[in-house]
Amino acid sequence: MTDNNTCPLCGAKDDSDEHIIPKWLQDQFSLKDQLVDLKNENTLQYCQMRLPICSECNGYFNDHLEQKVRKGDAIYQEYYLWALKIRYFAGLKDTTLRYEISDPSKGSLVSDKSANIGNDLITHLLTNLDNDNFSVQPKPFGSVFLCDNPINDGKFGMGDIAHPHWGFGIELPDNKLLFVLFMDRGMVKRDMIRIHKQRHRSLYDYLLDRPHHTNAGGESTNFLIKLALFRLLAHQLRIDNIPLIKNYRLNENGVFAKVPDKVKYRDKKDINIINLRKLAKYCQLSPQVAEYYYQSL
Repeated sequence: MTDNNTCPLCGAKDDSDEHIIPKWLQDQFSLKDQLVDLKNENTLQYCQMRLPICSECNGYFNDHLEQKVRKGDAIYQEYYLWALKIRYFAGLKDTTLRYEISDPSKGSLVSDKSANIGNDLITHLLTNLDNDNFSVQPKPFGSVFLCDNPINDGKFGMGDIAHPHWGFGIELPDNKLLFVLFMDRGMVKRDMIRIHKQRHRSLYDYLLDRPHHTNAGGESTNFLIKLALFRLLAHQLRIDNIPLIKNYRLNENGVFAKVPDKVKYRDKKDINIINLRKLAKYCQLSPQVAEYYYQSL
């Protein structure tokens, strides 16, 4: 489990609580007493999704990220960092929760090692929000998608997928949906835009399409977010030359990573329907969704 006495970002005393799902967003969608699904199929109230950090970092995030996202004034890199903060803190929270309450020997939901994969990159990005001389290449560092919600049911939805897939989707105010792939260096978005331009079809028409095979849940925002996130992560799975997670350079001037000019795809046989079914399960979707996607390749 994580050290409950120090801030996970700066190491100062953790004298404050960070709402992992921001309080303003909880208020917007009346989430306080609603339930978040956990990895072990248990649940936790949104108001309990908090992580001890220092008050300085708490205020720092509010000034440099929260207000911009709340007002819809953020640029794509800021949306990326905001989502990255939520994903990272959710993973750290999971290290404090038992996999089975009645059996402590089974350990926590997530190991410290797993929750801290990419920690050097994440903390470097999140602690330089106010540094005007700090560069990020590529920028944004992953694929960021922001679009209108075609369902407009007024209900909240979220999908949070941990390592090794690392994807996130969430409902925002003004009927917006945000999707982020954290470690693909923007390759998925670039490739999907190219593909759908050739097909004379909007990327978002494909991403937010609700075909009949999806059956139950197809008219809810929460289901749509998980379905779109599956499609993005499945496309990521198809790309064979996304740089490895540690293939980046950090220094006081920023974060730098090389991105291949051309996308190389895995053969269909190498993608493996079993892996797609696992991905569908992570996204809380039926195996049928994975099979439909596999047949379409």
